[in-house]
Amino acid sequence: MNKLVFKKVNSLSFAKEIYEISIDPVSLKFSKNTKKFSFSSHLKWLKKIISSKKNNIFLFKKHRKIIGFIILKKKIKFYYLSWAINPKLRGFSYGKKMLRSFIKRHPRKYIAEIKDNNYISKKLCLKCGFKFLKKRKKYNVYSTN
Repeated sequence: MNKLVFKKVNSLSFAKEIYEISIDPVSLKFSKNTKKFSFSSHLKWLKKIISSKKNNIFLFKKHRKIIGFIILKKKIKFYYLSWAINPKLRGFSYGKKMLRSFIKRHPRKYIAEIKDNNYISKKLCLKCGFKFLKKRKKYNVYSTN
C-alpha cells in the first residue's frame, strides 16, 4: 500500500498514536489548547469525538505508518477543520497531501483557524484552496468556497 489512506476513527485503537502526535511540543504550540494534558483526559476527549454526531476524527496512514489526523467539527453552515502531522514525518508534504485528499473526498465549506505565528499551516491552507477570510484575535481564519 503506497497510497495515502484515511479512515474515520470509531474506536480507541489508535488513541495512543493520536495522543503522541497531540502532545508533541510543536503540536501543542500551535493548538488552541497549549497546555500538556494526560492520557486519561485525552481518552475522555477521544470518546466524546467518536460518540458525537457532529464531530469526527480521521486518521491518515501510509505504509501502515500514521501520518497524522484531521478533526472535523460540524457547525450549522460549515465545518471547522484542524489537523496534526506525526512529528517524525513533518517536512515531507504529507500535510498538503492529507488535507487535499480529504477536501477532495469530502467537498464542503471548511473553516480553519490558524494561529498568527503558524506560518506553515497558513501556507498549507493557501496551497489547499483555502482563502484568507479574516483575522480574529491571535488567529487567521481561512475558508474554502
